[in-house]
Amino acid sequence: MKKIFATAIVAAAVASTPAMAATLVNEPISLSPTSPGVWTGTFGNTVTTADINAAKFYTDTYQFVVPTMGKVGASAVTLTFDGTLTFTEILLNGTALKINQVLDGNNNVVGYSAISPLGGLSSATNPQKLSIKGQLTGDAGTYTGNVRFESAVPEPGTWALMILGFGIVGYAMRRRPSVRFAQAI
Repeated sequence: MKKIFATAIVAAAVASTPAMAATLVNEPISLSPTSPGVWTGTFGNTVTTADINAAKFYTDTYQFVVPTMGKVGASAVTLTFDGTLTFTEILLNGTALKINQVLDGNNNVVGYSAISPLGGLSSATNPQKLSIKGQLTGDAGTYTGNVRFESAVPEPGTWALMILGFGIVGYAMRRRPSVRFAQAI
């Protein structure tokens, strides 16, 4: 009986230990429309020594829903931080985004930007996942970010105007007066 009790205590201790270097941030990214076919949202987190592994690496994962079906043509992530963090990889649905450093006038890194590869992402597989991977160089570090998505599929209003335009062109072509030539006798 003592062995079973000891095994249960060890199992409970292992199960209650937090996973290191992988955090699912509980707050989803809320996307808001900023112009037709464009949605933006903000996110961020404070990384502490509890969130990292022995090499001081961390991974934060966010979930969100793109409010359109089909393909999203362009997506961008912009990150700013307090200087004690580095970003080693940004993944959008498992696809690595190209990371570019944002420099100030003195060539100091003040942020990062990342753009999705050509072809965008499929929004039919909601929810989307954004993973931020990096390294903590101090005791704690904070980052904030923005995501921006542009739809590759025209809005319904755009389709309606396009179809109306084709209809007007077709009507104008059909209503064109026929040309008659006068014959000399």
